[in-house]
Amino acid sequence: MRRSIRWRSGWMLGSSVALMLAAPGVAQARFTHASLLSGTPTMQFTKATVPAMSASGEYVAFQGEVGGVGGIYRRNVLSDEVTLVAGADSYAPSISANGQYIAFTSTEDLVPWRESGLERVGVPPADVGCPEVYVRNMDPAEGEPAVRLASALDPSDAVNGSKEEGINFETGGGTGCEPVKGLPMAGAQAAAAVALSGSGQEVAFTVLSKSDFPAAGTAPGQVLVRNLETNTTTLVTQDEAGDPAVGGGAFPDEYTLTQTPARFSSVGLEQSSAAYGDQPSGSTAAISADGSTVAWVGMNVSSQVSPAEAARSPSLVGESAESEAEPLWRRIADGTPVTRRLLAGAGLEFFTNNPARNGTDNPAEYGAYVGTSQTVFVPPALSENGEAVAVVATAPGPAAEASLVGRNTGLSELNSDAYVVHVDDDPASPPQTRPVSEIKSYAVQQSEIEDVKDVAISPDGTRVALFTGRTPLESPTLALISPPPRQFLTELYAANLELGTLQRVIAAYDGGEPNDSSGMASFSGDGRSLAFASSATNLFFGDGVSGSEIYESHEVAESAQVVASQIGEPPLFALPAPSWTLSATATAEHDGSVVVQAEVPGAGSLQSEALAQLPKQSAVAKSSRSHSRRSGKRASQPVRLLTVTVAHATTAVAAPVEVSLRLRVGAQYKALLLSPNGLYTVLRVAFAAPGHPTLVKDIPVTFREVAPKVVKRQGKDVRRKRSAKVDGRGEHRKLEATRG
Repeated sequence: MRRSIRWRSGWMLGSSVALMLAAPGVAQARFTHASLLSGTPTMQFTKATVPAMSASGEYVAFQGEVGGVGGIYRRNVLSDEVTLVAGADSYAPSISANGQYIAFTSTEDLVPWRESGLERVGVPPADVGCPEVYVRNMDPAEGEPAVRLASALDPSDAVNGSKEEGINFETGGGTGCEPVKGLPMAGAQAAAAVALSGSGQEVAFTVLSKSDFPAAGTAPGQVLVRNLETNTTTLVTQDEAGDPAVGGGAFPDEYTLTQTPARFSSVGLEQSSAAYGDQPSGSTAAISADGSTVAWVGMNVSSQVSPAEAARSPSLVGESAESEAEPLWRRIADGTPVTRRLLAGAGLEFFTNNPARNGTDNPAEYGAYVGTSQTVFVPPALSENGEAVAVVATAPGPAAEASLVGRNTGLSELNSDAYVVHVDDDPASPPQTRPVSEIKSYAVQQSEIEDVKDVAISPDGTRVALFTGRTPLESPTLALISPPPRQFLTELYAANLELGTLQRVIAAYDGGEPNDSSGMASFSGDGRSLAFASSATNLFFGDGVSGSEIYESHEVAESAQVVASQIGEPPLFALPAPSWTLSATATAEHDGSVVVQAEVPGAGSLQSEALAQLPKQSAVAKSSRSHSRRSGKRASQPVRLLTVTVAHATTAVAAPVEVSLRLRVGAQYKALLLSPNGLYTVLRVAFAAPGHPTLVKDIPVTFREVAPKVVKRQGKDVRRKRSAKVDGRGEHRKLEATRG
C-alpha cells in the first residue's frame, strides 16, 4: 500500500519571512561536518563526482579516478572496501536500496552480440560504441551474469521473441556514436542517481537516437523502463493510443537533436563540474524506489497528456505545448496510466507564447532547464512511492513575471527555481506545487537570481537538497535558518518540508566557509544522510586533492526553536547544544614523532594509530641496512605491499577535554624517517565510550626526522645532539659533542 505524502495545513509562511531563534516554534536540524567517502585509510581518489547513495546508507556509487584508473566505483561505507564497477567509458551510476545493483551508461559493449539459432542477445553489431544502459549485480548467484543489458527490446518487439536483444539505433543525421570525450547525444542513456528502483530490477532510461523500439523509425527522445525480472520493456512517453510520442516525448527530442546537437551535448567525468551541478548523461528519466512511477523532462507535451490535462493550462495548449520542455509524471504500475503535467496550473509562466520578447525561436530553449551558456536539463527526483517530486524549472512566478514587463529579456537570461510537487492518482485532482526557492524580481544583481542547479529528495518526500550560488536565497514557504554565504559559490542547502526550514549543510572543518563549490547529492533511505560532491579543499584537515571529491554529512536533530519575524530584524541564533563529535589535528615534529591534539566529547578511551603501506618486514629491514650505501646489483623483484601499523598510542579520559597524544614509529621503521620523502601515513584517531558510537577521524600525515646538524671544528666533524628529557622533572641534558 502506498503512503501518501500530504502537505501540512498552513505551510505557506508568506514571502516576507526572516528568522529569530529561541521562542517556541518549529524545531531545526543541524548537520555534521563532512566525512570523505571517496577515500579510505589506504587510498584517496584524485577526483570523484556524481554520488548515488543506497537507501541502506551502507554503500555509495560514484564516478571517480584513483591510481590513473577511471570509471564507476562502489564504496562500502562501513568496511572501507572499494570496488570497480565499470571502466572509464562508464557514467552516471544509480544504486539499489541494498547496494547490490548498480545501473549506469557506458560506450563500452559489456554484453557483446551473440546469435544462436533463434536467440539474439546483446548489443547489435551496428551499434558498437553507442551509449547503452547496463545493470551490474555486485553479488550474482552461481550461473547468473554479473552485467545485464537494460537498453533492450521487449520480447514482443524482438526478432523471434529474443529475451535480451539490444535496441537498434539509427545513428545518422549528425547524432552518430563516433568516439568523443564523454557521451554523444545518441544511443540509450540513464540519468544519475535516479534511474534505478530500490529492488534494482527496474531501470528508467531515454533513447536518444532514432530506433526500432517498438518499430523501425521511432523518433528519438523516448523514455523506457526495463524490468530485469520479466525481461520486458515498457514505453513511457506514449500517446493515448499507446504509440510513441510524435517527435519524441522527452528532452532531447527529434527537433533538438537535429537543430542544435552541440548546444545540448551531454558530459562525462572529465567535463563535469561540481560547481555547476551538471548532469553526466543525456537522460532526464527518473523512477521511484517502488518502481511504480516515472518522471522526466517532457517535450511535445500535448501528444502525451489527455485533453482534460492540457486544458488545465490554457496558455500552454497546442503548438506552444509542443515547443517547450516541462516536467511530466506517469504511473506505470497501474492498469490505466495517465501522463500528468507537474507544473500545470501553478501560476508559473514558461514564456512559450511570447517569442518576440524571448528573442529566440528555438523550442528546446523553453521550459524546465538550467544554464545560460549551455542548456542543461535536470532530471526530476521522486520519493519512494512517486507521489512527491522535486523539479527544477525556469518558470517565473507572478512577481518575477511582473519585473520583466517592458524589458527585452530573452529566455537565456531567465533563471531556475526548485519546486516540490505532490501528485494524486486521481486525474481530476491537479498537482499541488510548493516552491522551495523563489526569484522575486529580475531587477537585481546576478547573485540574487543565480540558478538552482540540481535537486534531490528523500524517500519519504519530507526533505529536499538543492544547489545554488544564489545569495540571499529566499523561499516563499520555508524559513532560512542559516546565515547567507560570504562568497559567490554553489552551496548545498537542505529543506525540511515538515519543519518548514531551509539551511546550508556544508562547513569547513574549522567551522568556516568552504573554499570551493559543491554539486549533486543523494539521500539515504531515512533522509538523514546526504552524499554530495564538492571541490572544496578545506572540508577535512589535510586534504591534498584539488578536484571534486565525494563526502557525507548527517542530519542531527536539535531542540533549538524557530519562529517567523519581519524582514529587517537581524537574525539571532541559539548557541549550539553540546554534540557528540570528535575533532583532531596532527603535527609532525622534527624529532620524527607526531603529536595529535584532540577534543573529546566525554569520558572514554582515545587511541590513535598510524597506518602505512610498506613492503613486508624483511624488505623494510633490508632497505634500512642499505640506506646509506649504493649498490651495483640489479634491483630485486617487487615485493607485495602491506598496510601496517607503524605507531600507536592510547589514553583514557574522564570528561570532555582537549587531550594530546604523541606517536613514535617502531625501531624497524626509523630509517625511513630520514629518507627524502619521510614515511607517509594515515592517522586513524578513534574515540570510544559506552553507549555511544565510536567516533573516527582520518588524518594524512608524514613522519619525518631532521638529521643532526654537522659542523666543522678544527678539521673534525662535530655532531650536535638535540636536547632530550632525562626525568619527569623536565631537566634536560646539555648539548654534547661527539667526534665524527
